[in-house]
Amino acid sequence: MIPIQRPSLVLLRNAGGHWPAAGPGLSITQIDKAGVSAALDRYLAGFDLTGSRRNGLSGELGTAILLEIANGGILLSVDSRHAGASWLKAGRVRQEVYVSRPLVSEITFKFLHHLDERGNMLPVTHKDPAFVPEWISDLDWILGGQANVWFELQKAEPVKINRQLGSPVNDVAFRTYIAQHKDALADVTVFLVGKWSGSGHAGGTFFTDLGDVIALADKPGIPVVEGNNPFIVTLAHELVHYVLHFRGNKRNIHHLPDQHALLNKLVESTVVTPFLQQALNPG
Repeated sequence: MIPIQRPSLVLLRNAGGHWPAAGPGLSITQIDKAGVSAALDRYLAGFDLTGSRRNGLSGELGTAILLEIANGGILLSVDSRHAGASWLKAGRVRQEVYVSRPLVSEITFKFLHHLDERGNMLPVTHKDPAFVPEWISDLDWILGGQANVWFELQKAEPVKINRQLGSPVNDVAFRTYIAQHKDALADVTVFLVGKWSGSGHAGGTFFTDLGDVIALADKPGIPVVEGNNPFIVTLAHELVHYVLHFRGNKRNIHHLPDQHALLNKLVESTVVTPFLQQALNPG
């Protein structure tokens, strides 16, 4: 997946010793070992990554790319002129690529408060609006970087329900008392509900009949690849459901069979498969 709005980096494996060529609508620049660090700096500048987080990611990517180049890979900086299918080629290696236009959605996070048994208004989520910028940064890297799907923050605020809802929050309580408080100015509203026992994904639910609201647990009980954050994976998972719904979900995708990938029901990760990339960016 190559975004139309900025250059991207593409690695062609087992293509060393051959002059690379690009298909319709693409222009390429080959990057040698000495240029990897600067190329990564330019690439990562397109994401909201700072400090040790960006340095760590740059170091990991740089090490992996240099190893691939040493083993016969070619790193290319790719610019595109229009959306659609194209290709990259070097020797016998040919890689099909798709150039996509960005999808940008405004997102609001609401942090649930309700009455306890004594009538006190208390938060039921341990999440805080101060965490939201880091979540947006994670989403940029997972969905922006892999599928050209981006989220811009509209609001992050508490929502106070003047009644006891019980814990965990269930579908009935959510539909009856919570969903109506969605942000009408946002494309999608995510409600942080503490503990969740509703239908759908173990840690959250996107409500297809409502179309633009998500209920999300603080600590989703889902298996993820080691090193991945279950909360961020679940947030990305439910937002993928939102985007598929927004796009019309013509392939009727609910979950994928791919192990260790986003949107599967087994061991999930932040990896967006080529199939899911295309589904999120239908031609």
